[in-house]
Amino acid sequence: MKYYLGVDNGGTLTKAALYTPQGNEVAVESVKTKSFAPHPGFTERDMDEMREANYEVIKKLTEKTKIDSKI
Repeated sequence: MKYYLGVDNGGTLTKAALYTPQGNEVAVESVKTKSFAPHPGFTERDMDEMREANYEVIKKLTEKTKIDSKI
């Protein structure tokens, strides 16, 4: 079966969701992320932390759903 994976890197969370081709949600996982404001009106994120957060939510999602992620 095919699935669609969506990843959202928001301001406070990184979230991954898995959907069927028909648009039905299979599962969602998220982890908290940090941002910092070096100057008023600026928001930045650590790209290494964001990359790791993406890895983590995808891993949690594939473990939770038992879907073979090596397809």
